[in-house]
Amino acid sequence: MNKLFSLTLLSFSLSVFNSVSADEVILKNGSRLLGEVLNKDGSYLEFKTPFAGTLKINWTNIVELILDKPVKLMLDDQSIIMADKLKNKDDLMTISQPGEAVTRTIKQTQVAYINPDPWRLGKGYKMSGYANVSLKSQHGNTDKDQFDMDGKIAFRRVNDRLTFRGEYEDDKSNNIQSSLNWLFLGKYDYFVNKKTYLGGSALFEHDEFSDLELRETYGLFVGHQYFESKQLNLDLEVGLAQVYEDFIESEDNDFLAGTWSLKYDQYFFAEFVQLYHRQLGRLDLENTNKYIFKSWTGARFPLAFGFSVSGEVQADYDSQPAADAHRTDTTYLFKLGYEF
Repeated sequence: MNKLFSLTLLSFSLSVFNSVSADEVILKNGSRLLGEVLNKDGSYLEFKTPFAGTLKINWTNIVELILDKPVKLMLDDQSIIMADKLKNKDDLMTISQPGEAVTRTIKQTQVAYINPDPWRLGKGYKMSGYANVSLKSQHGNTDKDQFDMDGKIAFRRVNDRLTFRGEYEDDKSNNIQSSLNWLFLGKYDYFVNKKTYLGGSALFEHDEFSDLELRETYGLFVGHQYFESKQLNLDLEVGLAQVYEDFIESEDNDFLAGTWSLKYDQYFFAEFVQLYHRQLGRLDLENTNKYIFKSWTGARFPLAFGFSVSGEVQADYDSQPAADAHRTDTTYLFKLGYEF
């Protein structure tokens, strides 16, 4: 009796939902889903259902969208059109627009976003970022304590972007300091068109066990953003910078440098894992045997409610380090993080 009542209640709820407001997704396998289209940013459509919460559906599996209310489509030329029905076939999309008798057919790749975020339309900004922490405490025959943290916060508008990034590492072995370093980066990007931007940055670094009291890098650069979405990001920058190095024991140094920066991240296996790689490089233009390279490479596994775990390899290289310092410093980290 209870089971019959539950089935009746579920059937009634779905029928009420369907009669009041429902978008419909038709998949390649013939399945039909009722709910609400939220957005498409990259390869997946976010679709809210009354029975399974919000689903992420690979766009390649969708044949047709039948919409209860029109949605906004942002095309790759940043123009906006309204649509109340979308139909995919091969690499084409047929769009029915409200009040229009004639449909419009375009390439699927021309549709950049469905229901784009307000900042993409020039309204306000998007704030995003993350914070990670790595802790290790070992006591017994060997006493080791390790504390590492890093974070980023970014503010994105249509024409510009402001980013702050920081890192801190404090390691002890048998109550003796074995590592103490930090990094802080601030940068501003101004987009001259959809893909290309100009910018300036300030980078500050301290590494006590590499004899580095403070390295300051002030630079200007030009960048190109090949991809920008939740699924895939790829930026490349080149520029010039003035570098000042203040060493604890060795002689201080300063030089004009050519710089490069690469940022890449991409989700795989239906957002099960995100691979990423970042690097910063500086080449002394007066002494080309002198160059500095930093990189962060890892795999991030999202959990729930914005939390994640990740494994990362950090590599620092200085071709002409201070006296008694190593050229290469490699760190392996397991991190717990939160993304917003």
